[in-house]
Formats: sequence, structure tokens, C-alpha cells
Amino acid sequence: MITSFPLDYMHLVCLEVVSQLIRLWVHGPKSHKLSQTVLCAVFERLTVTVLQQYIPQEFSRKPRSLSATELRLFLLYVSPVLMKEFLSPDVSSNFLDLSLSLAVQLLLCPSLVKQYVDHAQKLLKYFVESIINLYEKDQLVYNVHSSIYLADDARHF
Repeated sequence: MITSFPLDYMHLVCLEVVSQLIRLWVHGPKSHKLSQTVLCAVFERLTVTVLQQYIPQEFSRKPRSLSATELRLFLLYVSPVLMKEFLSPDVSSNFLDLSLSLAVQLLLCPSLVKQYVDHAQKLLKYFVESIINLYEKDQLVYNVHSSIYLADDARHF
């Protein structure tokens, strides 16, 4: 029964994990909290017309803020371009370069998923392990841990 119901990445990753990370960047420990100046710069770039003109028409909502409705767009398309300069190297590695964003992109692409599903699973495991090292252990919640199994669902379904 467990393997018959796939995890919903939209709720699991976008609405829970990405929201949790953004909360940590805004309200979390001082070591990973973004300054008010940086938050203003991120918001300004999210809402500026120049960025919005490059968002494909398939997205019904253009980025306006870091609210739940734009989290998928933020995770997959905007954050790799926008957040690189604002996040510390270890947080950037955890979220963008070596794990979550890249793994989800690989799992969502029909032409890449078969070839790179094992790599995506390694990236997701790295993401979960690095959450413990970057943030406090209490940030390793069910949704973060469950993201490891997205690759299994991609294989199965």
C-alpha cells in the first residue's frame, strides 16, 4: 500500500519544504537569516517588470512575493537565477546547486528522469543530510525526510 500512492511533490516540496526554508531565511537562526536589506532586494527583483517578462506564459501568476502560490515557480525557475548571490555558499549548495532544486528539476523532466533518477536520489539524500548540518536538528521534519522518496516514486510511476 505504501508504494501504491505517490508523494505529491507540489505539497511536499513546494508548499512545505521550500516554505520552511524561506521561513528559516527570514526568521531563522542568525547564521542563515537574510538581512532586511537582502530581503528587500529579493522582493524588488521578484516584482520588477524586467524579471517578469522572462516568465513563460504557462505560469498563470508572475512572481510577486515568496508566497505559497509562487513557490513552484520560485523553486524551479527563479531561485537558481535570483538567489545565488544572496545565499551563503553552503545554503546555496543545499538549496540550489547540489540538491533540492536540481533534483526536482531532474525528476520533473520526462526526457531526463529515466537517465538521472539515481543522481536525483543522491541529491535529495544530500539535501536531507545537509539540513541537519546547516540548520538545527528540529528542521529535519517529516516532509524534509520524505523528499528522499520522490525518486522512488519517479521510478515506479
